[in-house]
Amino acid sequence: MKRRIWVGLGAALLVGGGVLATQNTIAAYAEVSNQQQERPELLKEGTTAPDFTATDANGKAVKLSDFKGKVVVLDFWASWCPPCVRSMPHNEKVTKKLQDEKLPVVLLAVDNSEPREPFLKWVKEHPEFKSLTFVHADRKEVSIAGKMYNVSGIPTQYIIDTNGVIRASFVGFGKEDDKLENAVRAALKPLPTEKGDKAAQ
Repeated sequence: MKRRIWVGLGAALLVGGGVLATQNTIAAYAEVSNQQQERPELLKEGTTAPDFTATDANGKAVKLSDFKGKVVVLDFWASWCPPCVRSMPHNEKVTKKLQDEKLPVVLLAVDNSEPREPFLKWVKEHPEFKSLTFVHADRKEVSIAGKMYNVSGIPTQYIIDTNGVIRASFVGFGKEDDKLENAVRAALKPLPTEKGDKAAQ
């Protein structure tokens, strides 16, 4: 099955043969279209994940570096993105399973693709995803997804190990599988060079 990514910001509403779309939707679609043409490569495995600050639904500032010592699943999403929303139950199930095993794992769901209001509305309406950490950052102020992490379609996930190093990345969501869980478990293990360094000490 093909994995799907969403590159438009919300579905345009067709009325009487016309198209109603907000200026934000048009501008965002143009931005993503430009990204599609360029299609920058995702950050490579072994790269140190760029630090950033976003804001959770309660208005608290959250930094990626706050989670050093844990494996972070960095999930770029938006409430208007169907495959993003469809992936959340799977994200919740995998994250809860690992956390129930007392493993140091967090899923940080970053919305950098829409205004804060729809983000807050969606998070408030979905309390069932209590194992996930939802944060928002206005892309007009900081482009975490596009400029810092080379994201050109969502959902996009990065698996970041306990030392803040990127170990894997995924784009799109088609169906539930064990790829996310396996990648997190692999990231909990030190890299071969790290093992060698410890042995030398």
